[in-house]
Amino acid sequence: MKQIVTHANPDLDAIVSAWLAQDFLFRGQPTEVVFVSRKVPEKVRQTADCLVDVGNTYCPERYRFDHKPPAFANRNSTCATRLIWEHLREIGVQVEHLAPLVQVTYEGDTHRNSAALKQSRIDGPHAELARLKRQYRTATDVYQRMVVWLRQHARQLLLDEFFPDDDILSDIIDNAERLRQMYRRGIEIATQQDAATLDNTIAVLQARQAPAELIDALTLVSQLSGDFTAEHVREILTHFESQMATPALARTRLFFEEYHDFLTTPGEPVADTETAAAPTAGTAEAVVPEEEATPTEPTDTATEIKPMAFSDFKSVPEVLKRFRIAHAEDVFVRGEAFLEPSKQFLQELEFSQRHLNIFRSEGARCEAVIYPILREVYKAYAEDYVLWLKEPLAYDAILSGTPDYFVATRSEFGKPVIGTPLVILVEAKKNDFEIGWGQCLAALIAAQKINAQEVNGDAMFPVYGIVTDGVL
Repeated sequence: MKQIVTHANPDLDAIVSAWLAQDFLFRGQPTEVVFVSRKVPEKVRQTADCLVDVGNTYCPERYRFDHKPPAFANRNSTCATRLIWEHLREIGVQVEHLAPLVQVTYEGDTHRNSAALKQSRIDGPHAELARLKRQYRTATDVYQRMVVWLRQHARQLLLDEFFPDDDILSDIIDNAERLRQMYRRGIEIATQQDAATLDNTIAVLQARQAPAELIDALTLVSQLSGDFTAEHVREILTHFESQMATPALARTRLFFEEYHDFLTTPGEPVADTETAAAPTAGTAEAVVPEEEATPTEPTDTATEIKPMAFSDFKSVPEVLKRFRIAHAEDVFVRGEAFLEPSKQFLQELEFSQRHLNIFRSEGARCEAVIYPILREVYKAYAEDYVLWLKEPLAYDAILSGTPDYFVATRSEFGKPVIGTPLVILVEAKKNDFEIGWGQCLAALIAAQKINAQEVNGDAMFPVYGIVTDGVL
């Protein structure tokens, strides 16, 4: 196991540099992050696999990354995060997209008064670290949760770099979601049938004029086998690029080719210590006095917690068992005061029903029916709440994903920031309510835990879920 050492009571520079070592320098290898006193004991100095922001030594060949004298005469000329980031670039690791994170970490470490640093203290990494330090006592707890946030942030930086045009990205995301659902369905059908039966299924669907995407998916996956993998994605993107040679699709394929490893396998999972009885392999809390023994390795008896997403949960019973919650039925929504929809809304909805095939796909249901209804209802509450569309939510490495829609309290910082408590989550599904409710319930648990962190520690704050196919 690779041991990464940094200082106790870590600042952002220590945490980000340790994360860079864990997720990029030692990618794919078991790691532990150990917190010691700033004056590193000699035994630790000699035996640690990597030192970041401690040790007063800069030697990238030995994975020593500190910016304080005597390593550098002027400690403010760089920072540990920048040093390890530059080393990663030199050895060919794809981390260019992290430049904004590196820069704002450096500015915070050297007390530079930039606009980016001011924003970071409002809703960026500095704000998140300050929030976690108020909530959690140990460096291990803070680090584990900060890593979850950093991984989400890194993905967003990657998308921002590769798709600077929001319209192009939005178009790609919309189409990708539609194609992903079709191909997942196609693969489910294909893997349950032999070749002859599958060929017959394709012929029947063609005769019944099924969606072209589904037929294309079945035709393609009839030559593939196994689960939905990176190879499937390559085949899909290449296939659609040949059918629709658009710049957006070409850019998507190149993006996937270059970065799919980073997007699909974000390094060693960071477990939530609240869900395990023993310390989790990956981090260790050890403030080591000078000249004492080296930090002990954390026990490996904790249950391994693998990264998941809301969409990985396929049914309500699966979620109930996983999180040990009880199921009960009751009529808890009583429509005593109904909102009267506007005349314009009714006219627009009637127009869509008359002229559009609004139930052809999940995307069509969302755009033509579900979102307009949500927006119409939301107008009466817009002063106090924000309606979010396709916005990622993450509590930890397990409870994370992107609900179709959710409603959250309006943040004091304005509409760019997700406020708490979260109130309502909505999943749109095309007649697949079992999977829809499984995903929605997982998202509700994440929302309740996020609320518990932010709203006076009250884990029982009610959160409501909706799963709909949009049928009127």
